[in-house]
Amino acid sequence: MSNFVTYVFTHIDLLTKKRTTLAVEARDLSVSKAIRLLILYIEDEHRLADGIKIPNNETRTAMAELEAGKGISLDSVDALMADLQADD
Repeated sequence: MSNFVTYVFTHIDLLTKKRTTLAVEARDLSVSKAIRLLILYIEDEHRLADGIKIPNNETRTAMAELEAGKGISLDSVDALMADLQADD
């Protein structure tokens, strides 16, 4: 990687910018950092990333609960299946 700095400018609609900003901030990134990571990925893999997933509100809520120490931990798939099938 060179030591030269360049700037990239693009024109996107405001809604796309807001949605993109929310998506990358949900991963504790800035838009600039996300773009740099994407460029590094393209350089390393010589292709664009396939199937980039952005968590929806339900997933973000569940992630926040887990980060806050809420939720349960199970030791096996059998235990998970029993928990899922249990009547609450």
